[in-house]
Amino acid sequence: MEGIIKLLNVVLPVLYFYTTYLYAIFFFREQQPAGQKATRMLHTTIAIHIVEIILRGVYYRHFPVATVWEAFSVIALAVALIYAYVEYRSGNKTTGYYILIFVFFIQLFSSAFFDTLKGEFPPFLTSSLFIFHVSSAILGYSSFIISAIYGLMYLMLFHEIKQSHFGIIYRRLPSLEELSEMNVRAANIGLFFLTLAIILGLGLTGQVYVSFSPFDAKAIITYIAWFIYALVVYGKVKARWPGRVMALLSLGGLAVILFSMLVVNLFMSNFHEFK
Repeated sequence: MEGIIKLLNVVLPVLYFYTTYLYAIFFFREQQPAGQKATRMLHTTIAIHIVEIILRGVYYRHFPVATVWEAFSVIALAVALIYAYVEYRSGNKTTGYYILIFVFFIQLFSSAFFDTLKGEFPPFLTSSLFIFHVSSAILGYSSFIISAIYGLMYLMLFHEIKQSHFGIIYRRLPSLEELSEMNVRAANIGLFFLTLAIILGLGLTGQVYVSFSPFDAKAIITYIAWFIYALVVYGKVKARWPGRVMALLSLGGLAVILFSMLVVNLFMSNFHEFK
């Protein structure tokens, strides 16, 4: 089974690259057949990715988040799934390229470090509470990533309109209002799941973590990310801030998330230590 897992791990970034390429053809060349093929390819790639995650969990006997790079693969799958749902509900495929190119790079980094999955894994990785905690955190972060990408698209379109340059971005992307709504909607979903993850994480205190404090750096960064995206929702619903402000906040939140995923997890090993 390990051979199959390794093969799928190599194939996945290739599949995501091809899927992203099809969405790029649809977006930049406006070819409808490419758009239809892109959606089918996305669904196929997601199905293969789900199989790979299941096989990895069964073979290694743990929820596949034992390393940062395993978690990256699960995040890539979550972002792809959320986008596929958004595309299905909205019927709009023009944002697919910008989201899936991010998914491709996340999966590429995950696959590149697959060989780091060696040795024994802590038994709590099979704990139901831990699985729900991590799943909620991943869904929260994935929603925030999508929110930030919609924020980036908002700024790209805003810049084109401001410069009176009505090119491919203007013609193909949804309106500023639609992009702002997508940005806030994704942030709202992320807030729900990250709040749930924080609550479940407190329930794991003393069971999984060697030492945990509300002032743990990993926890602090999580709170910062939560607060930034809460501002995004507040700015839209209550304060009526301009969409550009919320887009910039979303990108700032993405920077915090990437810092948490890379710098904290890779270079600050004392955070969230396990028993």
